[in-house]
Parts: sequence; C-alpha cells; structure tokens
Amino acid sequence: MQINILISIISIKSLFLVSASDTWSLLVSASDTWFLLGFIFQFLGFVRFWVLIHGFLMVLGFRS
Repeated sequence: MQINILISIISIKSLFLVSASDTWSLLVSASDTWFLLGFIFQFLGFVRFWVLIHGFLMVLGFRS
C-alpha cells in the first residue's frame, strides 16, 4: 500500500514537472512570436514612412 502511494506521489510530481516545462516552452514561443510581430509592425511602419516621404518629395519635384 505504501509503495503504491509513493509511486502515485512520484507520478504526480513528474506530471507537474512536465507541465511546468511545457508552460515554459509555450511562454518562450509566445515571447518569440510577440518579438516577430513587433519587428514586422516596426518594419511596416518604416516602409510606410518612406513611402510617404517619397510621395511628398515627388509632389515637390513636380511642382518645381
């Protein structure tokens, strides 16, 4: 009886350890995902800025 209880306690502890490591890997992948999304939005903002500047310079070029 005591051996069965000990085995069940060990299996419960290992279950929590696996869950903790899975949670950690999910957090890391979520962090990487947010980093990539931030980089993409920053890059798109940069491209949009230069498109606006280019359009403004083209308008000035046509007026002069």
